[in-house]
Amino acid sequence: MGGSGNSVDIEVTIALDHLTLAAAAEGLGTCWIGAFDEGAVKRLLHVPPQAKTVALMPVGYPSSAELLFAINESQRKSNAEVLATDRFS
Repeated sequence: MGGSGNSVDIEVTIALDHLTLAAAAEGLGTCWIGAFDEGAVKRLLHVPPQAKTVALMPVGYPSSAELLFAINESQRKSNAEVLATDRFS
């Protein structure tokens, strides 16, 4: 964060990314949810008011193990579309 702020949101997202990978290695499916009603979630899960709910991560068994790793190659963007070298674009 360059000393300019709190990095807790970023640290939580890194932890969730690792949880996603660990779950997949065990044959589980996950879904990172970032759009939710924080107040409703806090009431449902009894989260104290001073705590911040950053994201939700349901974990479970997919209906088919093949769904976990299904990648539609025709929808994948090329490296040139998502990577840049020595410039911002």
